[in-house]
Amino acid sequence: MILLEADASQMNASDGVFIDMQIIGQPLNADGDIDGIHMPAGMTHLIKVGSAETVRSAYYNSVNITDNVTNGGNDATVFINDNDVVYIGANNNFTTVSIALSTGSSGDVTLTYSYCDGAGVWQTLPGVSDSTSGFRISGTILFPNPSDRGKCNQEIDGTPFSDTKDYAYIALTRTRNNILTPPVIDTINIAGGSTSMFLTDDTLRLNPVETAPETCGATNLGAIYFDISEDDMCICKLGGWEVIRDGSACT
Repeated sequence: MILLEADASQMNASDGVFIDMQIIGQPLNADGDIDGIHMPAGMTHLIKVGSAETVRSAYYNSVNITDNVTNGGNDATVFINDNDVVYIGANNNFTTVSIALSTGSSGDVTLTYSYCDGAGVWQTLPGVSDSTSGFRISGTILFPNPSDRGKCNQEIDGTPFSDTKDYAYIALTRTRNNILTPPVIDTINIAGGSTSMFLTDDTLRLNPVETAPETCGATNLGAIYFDISEDDMCICKLGGWEVIRDGSACT
């Protein structure tokens, strides 16, 4: 219901903050609470973090632009003509597409959105929220995962992609004529194919990793992570990362 969005493509050695909470003064007594975020009971997830995914295949019409949209500075001009299509594919059913533009379109390209179903047939993608303003600005495309979503390896008209591997594709189709300046894509990032972490009122699930995600030092004392090679939780103590259960060193 609320989308907070920022363009991080030009950030350099700095922190970005979506919500900043400050308290001025002190409460008159200790009988009340100040909650940074207050949630009612009955919510499925108090916090849910979607997994980071990788664009495995991207096409502009029949041209493979995967390298262009996954490596900054190797831009791709798209939607030059009406009915041109950009295809974005990945191994998993991603639900978020972040578009960083080097040049925005001079007009709304007026997109339609499609996905491959389980039979490899292209269908209209429902429930799309698009903050790119028709590729005039950098933004995010959000959509729920259709229940019949599948994988395919061909364009909407049936033309096979040069990469014959099946991927979970979505297609963005321009439907507006007479655009003076077409958009230029810098990078495309996707997410949401699965859940990497969630917190409920009685469960915390961390993303399993094989090595410590952070260096155990004074600033991380008390931090925990799930080490899949140990099949156990590890905690940062003065002696380094240790398995919580028996105190042995985490590998």
